[in-house]
Amino acid sequence: MIACVTPAEFHLSETLNTVQYAQRARAIQSKPRIQQVSDDSDKQALIDRLRAEVAFLREQIRNSDRGDRRSTAPQERSDRANERENELQNQLLDIQENYTALSQRHAKLISDITRAGREDPPSGPDNEGAALGDIAVERLKRSNSFAEAVEQVVLEYEKTIQTLECSLSSTRSSLSTSESVLLEKETKLAYVETVNQQLQARLQKMMDRESSTENYLHDLEAKLMGHTSGEEKNSAIVAELRKEIARARENEASCEDYISTLEERLAEADQDVELMQREIDRLEHVVERQRSLGKLDNLLYELDHIQQDGRRTNGGSEALVNGESDDGHQDAVDNLAAAVAAESSPPSPGAQDGVVPAVSELGEHPPHVPAADQDTTEAAVRQETPELKNDPDDIEYPPQSPAQSKFVADKLENVTQELFDLRMEHESTLNDFDILSAKYEDALRTLAELQDAVDESRHSATVRDSISPPPTAGTSHFLGDGRISEIKGGETGSSSRSLLSELSLAGESPITTEASGIQTPAEDVVEPTEAPKGSHEETLSILELETIRKSNVEKEENIKALTQQYAQLHEEHQETLDVVEELKAEVQKAKMNGQATPGQPVIRRKSSQNVMIIDRAHRSFASLRNIATENLEDKPDVIQNFELNLSAAMHELHTRSERIQELEADIASVRKEMETKMTIISGLTRERSSIKNSSPMDISVISSMRDQLLQAENQTKILRETHDRREQELLSEIQALNAALEAQIEKSQQSVEEMIEQHRGEDELREKTISKLQGELNRLQEEHRSTVESMKASERELVDHVDELRATLGQLESLSAERGNVEDDIQVVVKQEADFEDYEMLEHQEVMDGLQKEIEEHKATIASQMMELEDERSKHQEIVDGLQREIEESKAAAKSYVTDFEGERLRHEGLEDRLQKEIDEQRAMAESHASRITELEESNASALEQLAESIASRTAAESNMSSLQEQILDHQRTIQDHDESVQAIQDMHAYQLEEAKESARNASRVETESRLAAEHEAIVNTLQAEIQENKDSMEVLLQRFEKLEVSFHEQSTFIENLQSQIRAKGEEVTTSETIATALQTEVNLVRAEADRHLETISELKRLHEESLAEIEKLDKKNQKNSRLVEELEQELSSTFDRHQVTTNRLSSLQTERNAMIEDAKEATRQAQAEAEALREQVSTLEVNTSSLLFPMMY
Repeated sequence: MIACVTPAEFHLSETLNTVQYAQRARAIQSKPRIQQVSDDSDKQALIDRLRAEVAFLREQIRNSDRGDRRSTAPQERSDRANERENELQNQLLDIQENYTALSQRHAKLISDITRAGREDPPSGPDNEGAALGDIAVERLKRSNSFAEAVEQVVLEYEKTIQTLECSLSSTRSSLSTSESVLLEKETKLAYVETVNQQLQARLQKMMDRESSTENYLHDLEAKLMGHTSGEEKNSAIVAELRKEIARARENEASCEDYISTLEERLAEADQDVELMQREIDRLEHVVERQRSLGKLDNLLYELDHIQQDGRRTNGGSEALVNGESDDGHQDAVDNLAAAVAAESSPPSPGAQDGVVPAVSELGEHPPHVPAADQDTTEAAVRQETPELKNDPDDIEYPPQSPAQSKFVADKLENVTQELFDLRMEHESTLNDFDILSAKYEDALRTLAELQDAVDESRHSATVRDSISPPPTAGTSHFLGDGRISEIKGGETGSSSRSLLSELSLAGESPITTEASGIQTPAEDVVEPTEAPKGSHEETLSILELETIRKSNVEKEENIKALTQQYAQLHEEHQETLDVVEELKAEVQKAKMNGQATPGQPVIRRKSSQNVMIIDRAHRSFASLRNIATENLEDKPDVIQNFELNLSAAMHELHTRSERIQELEADIASVRKEMETKMTIISGLTRERSSIKNSSPMDISVISSMRDQLLQAENQTKILRETHDRREQELLSEIQALNAALEAQIEKSQQSVEEMIEQHRGEDELREKTISKLQGELNRLQEEHRSTVESMKASERELVDHVDELRATLGQLESLSAERGNVEDDIQVVVKQEADFEDYEMLEHQEVMDGLQKEIEEHKATIASQMMELEDERSKHQEIVDGLQREIEESKAAAKSYVTDFEGERLRHEGLEDRLQKEIDEQRAMAESHASRITELEESNASALEQLAESIASRTAAESNMSSLQEQILDHQRTIQDHDESVQAIQDMHAYQLEEAKESARNASRVETESRLAAEHEAIVNTLQAEIQENKDSMEVLLQRFEKLEVSFHEQSTFIENLQSQIRAKGEEVTTSETIATALQTEVNLVRAEADRHLETISELKRLHEESLAEIEKLDKKNQKNSRLVEELEQELSSTFDRHQVTTNRLSSLQTERNAMIEDAKEATRQAQAEAEALREQVSTLEVNTSSLLFPMMY
């Protein structure tokens, strides 16, 4: 029978109807019957054949009616009971028909005798009348005796029928009790299955919760990487994280309560399993006892039938033995043997082939899916994952939270504030540059005027040297002061050479300057008169022009550098404006797409967020590269190392993003598979509940559900193995990433150390230049003091000179012609001295301004470089901190995985030790059971010897009918004892087989099979010996009856009796052989059932252990999640502390910078005050000189 069914998860009722129809069709069996035709033209064989056909048709009708409601195993038990009842009913009908036939023949015989007595007149002689009377009397006696015998037989049959009815009622009651117990077991099994389904559903919920917690942890990590600035943002995130931690702790507490309830339920399930095992053992004992009772009933029926045949042969006449022919008895015995053989024989191959496919579709485990199929299914799942990502109905991620939008807005405000500060600094630098350019133009104009005045004074001095009187010591000292300043300033370069030193060279000769350094004032005054003047003035003007040109070139270079810096600042400003515009667009998008509150308490990460993070990282890397190219153009090695580190970091970012996408796809596929399985399980539970409410529980449904559960467990086992492999791969990848991160950290540390050393060298050079410039400034300040003192001395000398001039005015009143010239000379000298003083002051102020400007420029460059260094240090510290966090997280994950693996390994070792101990105990028990089995086999051999002795005693007393009946009764009792002993042996054997393991079972099985084969051979040999002895005794009896002189009728009846006995003996031998084979088959069946029960018990133990392992894993994972949450809290606190430290450091640096700026401004103010004081002094000097000169003129 081939039944095509649909999968049970789609339409369970249709599948069950198809399977029940297939079982009903398989239950239709054909039983062969032996048909024989007697030689004496008796119709008894035909009657038996027709009765057998009627019984077969009745049995088919019963099977077809009963197949709709019962399964295969209860059908076999009910078929046996019904067959037994039908056989008893058929025997009753046969006995009644025989009785009516015999009564009819008896009445016919009596009527014939009376009719013959009436028809034959007493016309013959007396001898004939006497003979006829004797014959009639004998016939009447025989008929009376036959009637008595028939009545006795009828009474015995009624008694046997009553006993059989009692046994039938007892078997029915036992069957009803067994069915009730089976129903209870089935209900318990259903309860256990529902509990298992609930546990699986809860495990699924825990797995989903774990996946959600993992996603949540990933999102927290992303948040920690992204949120590194902002005190308010950090506080909000800390508050959110604490809320989530409280929720996680509450979930953990609920999980612990739930785990405790699960453990209690598991304990209850273990107790139920033990009770069920006890009930199964008891039911097996009951079933075996019922089978033995059925066999005993068959043997009793056979013995009663043999006894009735013997009685019929003694009392009947005309080829009748107790009212039944020999052929009929032989047919009944053959039918019984055939029925026993049919029960012991396996089912036909056609029936097996017909229903095995249908049953195997539901009852057996599905084969494992090959690796190729798994690959295809995984590929299909990966193709379906983008659809899941793009479909908003399947997976809905919440939008960005208000904290994220607030963070973006704060960041935008910070960037705009920084841009505004940069713009203000740029404008201030432009203003400073304009001021410096104006000062530079003023200085050029003053230099031109001074140059013109010097030229005029030199030309007038050369004309008046011959007329003027010799100069005094005071004038010579005033003019020689310039040479001293030249000697002091001779160490500086040509670019820093002052115009005062160049003018002082006008009164010196090249010979004296090369020969000696300092001479007397008289020589200084005389030497200018001796040297030629025209060529020296030309060289001075050329040198002045060259110095002016060099200063102009330097100023132009400075202007170009400032313009380049301005262009760079403008480009940076444009880039920052672009970044600001992008951030504004992102904020606008977030506000457009966002919601007021998050949709779910669990934060989930979208693929779009990953893309945004990657784009942001690319922009940050691009900005870092631009900053490096701007600030490190002169350092190609540092730029190359920086580029290598940036490329490695970008590659690492890309690999991690790809890995995250792969993991998300795997998680989505696993979630989809689990959802499909949950839908299937929910559909099955609904269908099962509907079937439970509508109709009673069916064993086929239970078996199909059990097979489906086993299939689901196999699939979960496969998924667990794949998960373990995936964990191993992730561990290897984590190790590789740790190694790469360590190498990257070492490289970055080396590059940063090199940059720090380079900056240190540059700082040392800058400090040296600053110290050198500071020394020059001190020197110039000393020169300025000396010049001021010389100016004061020259003022005193000028006053003395004016007094002398006033004294000489009286002398020169007579010389009116010469007065104008003298006044002109005095005016020219005063003007020359004033111009010289103004020129010296301007030159000194210019030098002071240049030095101050250079100092300020150096300070600005140092401050910018210090800021850049601090930025680079902060960035490097952030990178190192992020890498350190990742390394710590990976180490923590690896440690957790290692601890989990160590716990699993220790538990596995404990299980192996416990299993080894149990195997040793089972081996010892198996040896004890083997010894017990040998003892039972010895008792069985003794019982068989007793049986052989009873058979020998029965064969020895064959001549006497009464002794034969007594021996038959003894034989029946011994057979019953033997069956009881065999039943006890089977019970003990079944009980011992339940506790033995596979190796002990195989060994005991081989030994018992060999012993049973030997016992079977011994029984066959004994039976053959008994047959031979019966044949010998039959031959002896035949020889004895040949010698006897008896009538032909008595000899024929006696011979037929002997033949019937011989046939009975042969049938007993065949029945004993069939009984032995049936016992062997039943022993095999009991072994198979014991093995099956042991397998089910081991499977239940394995399931229990797996559930305990799953619970332990969930506990460990919860602990790990709690540890991760605590570590995240610690990291948040540490990042908050580091942020506080960095903010404090930045504030301190800002205060230092402001202090330095204030100091520089204060220095500039002091310099300006000094310049103003000098200007005021010069103005006062001019006023004094004018006041002195104008009265002289008047």
